[in-house]
Amino acid sequence: MSATLKRNTEIWTGPEKHIAFAINGDGVMSGGFTDQVLERWPELDKIGPKPMGWVCDKIVGESNWTNGHSSSWTKQLHAMVCRMSTDLSRTPSFITACLDLLDVPDDEPIAVLLPGAGAIGRSQGADVDAIYDAIAKSKKTCVVYTYSRELTRA
Repeated sequence: MSATLKRNTEIWTGPEKHIAFAINGDGVMSGGFTDQVLERWPELDKIGPKPMGWVCDKIVGESNWTNGHSSSWTKQLHAMVCRMSTDLSRTPSFITACLDLLDVPDDEPIAVLLPGAGAIGRSQGADVDAIYDAIAKSKKTCVVYTYSRELTRA
């Protein structure tokens, strides 16, 4: 449907109610954004190996009390197996399929962390432009978050 790019913006505080992210099908959960997810969803670390295209969801939230004011948020997390530990070559085709499987209305924005854009993905030769294009091909409305300068999009 569409994809909008957000650079250098915190995904957890964005307005989207859904956050979709790639996980490793080999069952190895560590590093980068995954560490932030595991703080909120520790059970994800124990799922073990899963096949490409597998999707799992969980609702998480946080409440804060600062300077006499309370704030809270709730997000639905969508873990998508669209990569293996050292092979990101099939990520573009699987990320489109995984996004399309999510039980989210097509016009409701989903925050998607751009897979392969971090240091590990870049060291493994991830084609972040192809992955971004694959996200844009999904029937969902996606807001792509990245800190990467590797993506050639403006």
